[in-house]
Amino acid sequence: SGEDAAAGDGLPSGPDPDRHGVPVAARDGVLLLDDGEGLLQARGIGEDDTGELLWSVVGDSPELAGGTDVRRPRPQIIGGYEIPVEEESGETAQPDEDGATPQEERSPSPEPGADESPSPEVPSFEGTATASPGEETGEAPTRTTVLVRWTVPEEPSVLSLHDLHSGELLWSLAEPGANPPGDEFAPPPLQGVLYEPRTGTVLLPQATGDTPLIALDLAAGEVRWEFEDEFEQAISPALAMGGYIYGDARGTGDAAAQVVLDAEDKNVAAEGLGAYVEAATDEGYSIVVSGRQRFVFPPAEGSEGEETSPAD
Repeated sequence: SGEDAAAGDGLPSGPDPDRHGVPVAARDGVLLLDDGEGLLQARGIGEDDTGELLWSVVGDSPELAGGTDVRRPRPQIIGGYEIPVEEESGETAQPDEDGATPQEERSPSPEPGADESPSPEVPSFEGTATASPGEETGEAPTRTTVLVRWTVPEEPSVLSLHDLHSGELLWSLAEPGANPPGDEFAPPPLQGVLYEPRTGTVLLPQATGDTPLIALDLAAGEVRWEFEDEFEQAISPALAMGGYIYGDARGTGDAAAQVVLDAEDKNVAAEGLGAYVEAATDEGYSIVVSGRQRFVFPPAEGSEGEETSPAD
């Protein structure tokens, strides 16, 4: 009717519990659904709450940062993560009892030219990795969250972090670039996203703007750093582990090697490595490229004297 058109082309003014959508992610007994019109809702898939609406949010909610005149920005699930729970004092719970900070826990920085892989202490590595300091030690309490990017065709996209089970908005911020939606209802992982669980850093590619990538402090909801000059913008991050970002630097004119950056401040920990880490498995094995050969290194906690062998 004319009244519906005047109110916004018939779109409802708020989340509609009766309108479902296409499943785009599932974790910890929660199914996330995208209705194609800017509504993201979470429904239970456990034994006791199958189909129950847990929470919902729309992309033009006034709670989200940035603000836009475009109705119903589209949600894009970046990944599910565990973050430390803040204590009543407002301080973030530490992952272990001796008070070690993430900086102190990280493995030593690799030496330039070394042909050994870093010790892969983090058990999993994926674009939407769910490992966290709490999961590594089993000591610090954590909460399960979901990171959502709200995409708008020609305006800066907005990020929001929600508690997976309650939908509580933990923080939101506008990204420096516009990140228009790709394939409709595309499930995670989002291409190019890396997660370094030791420091809680998420690397997010930017489709437009002055920087191709930002590093996000997941717990604080702040941008740690961005790629700025020509040297940095030529780096292609390949993997993240042990507090460091390993990036392919071939675009800099050096045909050889890898640049290793500190995940917290992007300081160069090593560059021009003769051998570099190409990948790491969930079991802790590292694939290292040296010259024209690939080698597999076992986990750091492997038995002493265990031999390594070249991989095909």
